[in-house]
Amino acid sequence: MSRYYFRLTNGNEELRVPEGLDLLGNAAARDEALRFARDLKHGKTMPGRDWTGWFVTVVDRHGKEIDRVPIDLVPDAPNPPSS
Repeated sequence: MSRYYFRLTNGNEELRVPEGLDLLGNAAARDEALRFARDLKHGKTMPGRDWTGWFVTVVDRHGKEIDRVPIDLVPDAPNPPSS
């Protein structure tokens, strides 16, 4: 497992989420960033903000950027298949 950190940025401002998460790898970190971005976009986390032009940026424990997800453009989660 590796530790990943999530930052919110619009290029001028940056909000850091101080707690990191231990995840299985870069793909799991991207999945978490997508979930976080959806929660922000739909007001489940930090409601009332306009996230236009903001990104969830994933960095590793060394501060290297792993991925970047646009909050306002993140697609909604696909619906699970019906049984």
